[in-house]
Amino acid sequence: YDPRQQRAERVADMEEQRLWATFSVVGESVFVVGGWTPQQVFSQCVSEFLVKEARWRERSPLAVGRSFHAATVVKTAGGGEGGMLLGVFGGKNEGGRHSSCEVYDVSRDRWFNLPNMREKRNVPASACTPGGSRVFVFGSFNYSCLNSVEFCCLEAYWEEATARIADFWQAAAPMRTARWAPAATPFRGRIIVA
Repeated sequence: YDPRQQRAERVADMEEQRLWATFSVVGESVFVVGGWTPQQVFSQCVSEFLVKEARWRERSPLAVGRSFHAATVVKTAGGGEGGMLLGVFGGKNEGGRHSSCEVYDVSRDRWFNLPNMREKRNVPASACTPGGSRVFVFGSFNYSCLNSVEFCCLEAYWEEATARIADFWQAAAPMRTARWAPAATPFRGRIIVA
């Protein structure tokens, strides 16, 4: 979609429809993670759309099929795609709501499990601090709307930090309003949640 021209252009179709997947921009690519398929399956699929080439390619799958999750791109020390991570947080599958999280190392095409969040979160929002490595996960629906917020740090040595399971996820100040299926984005040094 070109907002200046107010015109949409079809560039390529996905091979499989996936509802409640996440879409994340990493460099010149768009990653589509998880989702709910027409066959009523919680997908483990990860598809990368290479924008310049206008084509799709499959990447390493999630360890746990999920939809209704949140995803955030984190740039770690090292720069370029070598320092790009894609975190996936919470969601739902046939086993119920999740507190589980995974992080994808773009340069290695490999997923890693992160320690579970403090709460199960279905349709949360997530965002990374501008220019930082702290990832915040906001709200959710877990039998009622949540106003709770938690965060972790995905720094250059995040793999070592995941060994400290007890303090990997920290509580942050709660939102003033409980939210289900919110959106979150960094803006001028802050994170806006709506």
